[in-house]
Amino acid sequence: MVKNEKSYDFQKQAGLLKLNYGLIFQNTDKLDSATNYYIQSSIILNKIGANEQLFYPYLNLVVIYQFLKEHKKALLYAKKSYEVALRTKNENKIVWAINNLMSAQFELKLYDSMAVSLKKNIVSATEISNYDQIGVSNNNLGQYYFTVEKNYPESIKYFTNSIKAFDVSGEKFYKSGVIQNLGEAYLKNNDLKNAEIFLKKAIALAKELKTDNMQLQATNNLAILYEKSGQTQKALNYLKESNILKDSIDAKFNRGKVLEIETKFETEKKETQIKLQAGQLKQKTTNNLLLIGGISALALLSLLGFLNYRNRQKIDAQKIKELEQEKQLTAVSSIMQGQEEERSRMARDLHDGLGGILSGIKLNLSAMKSTWFQDESNNKTIEENETMADSMAHLKINNTMKGNQILQEADANIFSRSIDQLDTAIKEMRRVAHNMMPEALLKFGLSEAIQDFCDGINQAGHLKMKYSHFGSPIPNDQSLQVILYRIVQELSNNAIKYAQAHTIFIQLTKHETGISLTVEDDGKGF
Repeated sequence: MVKNEKSYDFQKQAGLLKLNYGLIFQNTDKLDSATNYYIQSSIILNKIGANEQLFYPYLNLVVIYQFLKEHKKALLYAKKSYEVALRTKNENKIVWAINNLMSAQFELKLYDSMAVSLKKNIVSATEISNYDQIGVSNNNLGQYYFTVEKNYPESIKYFTNSIKAFDVSGEKFYKSGVIQNLGEAYLKNNDLKNAEIFLKKAIALAKELKTDNMQLQATNNLAILYEKSGQTQKALNYLKESNILKDSIDAKFNRGKVLEIETKFETEKKETQIKLQAGQLKQKTTNNLLLIGGISALALLSLLGFLNYRNRQKIDAQKIKELEQEKQLTAVSSIMQGQEEERSRMARDLHDGLGGILSGIKLNLSAMKSTWFQDESNNKTIEENETMADSMAHLKINNTMKGNQILQEADANIFSRSIDQLDTAIKEMRRVAHNMMPEALLKFGLSEAIQDFCDGINQAGHLKMKYSHFGSPIPNDQSLQVILYRIVQELSNNAIKYAQAHTIFIQLTKHETGISLTVEDDGKGF
């Protein structure tokens, strides 16, 4: 059984099965599922080198991507189908692939050597009497002269040849589009009579085939024709009909349907597939029947696997989204942690470094102030228990001196004010260090730190802050506590600066599912 599964015949049947699934989904306008099965089919058939069958999924992918206006992808698969056709040496497939390749290049405006290639393809298709591809080549050449060269008489000639070829092959779907193209070419060439004839034929055939897009295109051109000929009422009628058709097509979009495919598969491909499948059915034995059962089981497993894969994709997408959110939170947390560490370092440097230096300077100056120099004229010293006020009075009267230095009254006042300013600087430095990283937060935790923050503002007397804590203690997570403390600081400062509040209420609650922080004020708002 394992050997059969790896065999060429088994793999080819599996590839054809997925190809048929793709056809089913494509015919029901489920283009995403059709594309998936065509790709799977092409992978299997390409792996075993089944070029005769590999041609079809590539070709169908060209049709789908052209319809979806994914022209680069359409060109990619057009090239693949052409390469496969060359390997098969099947002339019908080669002319077919060339037409698809030219069509894909046309949509991307890759016009170099296009006319020469299409004319050669007409000759090749004529030699093998493939009237479908004769019609397609002539239509593609007519579009080239119509769009690129603006040579409307030449485009009329090739569109006419295309219709004649489709009359022989009996292909109506493609023919309806060519008739519309011919009518539009007559319109551009100012032959309004023939334009009217062929555009009406195109509308009639499009209604028969139920191809709304083709009917819409022809109807729009008829409205332009009647406006150009001065038949205003007819132009208005066809314009109204055009709007109705457009609304109908738009409604299909609103119901979530994919636009119906405007290019169907040629008759030769369908006949080839039918003959291939009929020949295989005749050759099948009992073992082949068992093989069909195995393929059916494989198809079911493939379907289940595909559904499972889609579910896994959704789960993986959700996981990726969660991981990205977690990554963003981690990055933000790292930034905040870095900021807090830097604040803590700066606070320590201010308090322990600069604070110590300023305190030392103050002590030295205070010592100088309390032990003023002896007066050399009367050898009278300032007593150790003499007050600072008495020292200043003594200086005022006698002008103390030591060595060659004399301290005048004005200098003594400046000296005293300098010590007071130094006191103020030390207090301000400590206040800044405390705000950058409060000691209460590090030593006693969040709740005590918030209470300390409120007490500090209450002491200023400008407004009243009330703090309440409910529930269990806040977890000893320094990063979390710092974030909550900064939130309280920021909201409180905003209320003080902008809201003109008299009272601020802060409430911190620890419950089973998380932490709630509420900051309210009685101000006017922002």
